[in-house]
Amino acid sequence: MILMLVTLTFTLICAASVINTKYMVEYGIRTNRLRFFDFRLDPRIRNTTWGSFFGGGSSFLSLFAVHQVAVHRCLTCRTLKEAKISVWICFPGFLVFFVLTSAVGLYMSAFFENCDPMTAKLVDR
Repeated sequence: MILMLVTLTFTLICAASVINTKYMVEYGIRTNRLRFFDFRLDPRIRNTTWGSFFGGGSSFLSLFAVHQVAVHRCLTCRTLKEAKISVWICFPGFLVFFVLTSAVGLYMSAFFENCDPMTAKLVDR
């Protein structure tokens, strides 16, 4: 996990040196990838606060509840208290990993914004 976090951090630093962070945020807002406070209950909308909270929360919860590594981590603990502590120790690392992967994804999306082989007539249908 440490190697992945270091690699993601390095990738984020390199991406920030190529693309301005302000441009990345503006791109995310312009393309509706960054919507922090959209409380509509319309299921046709891709990213809303509710969808991110419940959908992302249930996906994130599965990492701690039924994932094979999480189950083995909890089973190796002697007491329930130790198992709870191990989950709380892993939680910040997963949260940082989630934020880093989201930021790298936004940078990549902003970098390749105008890279469409179909509109450039590089490929045929």
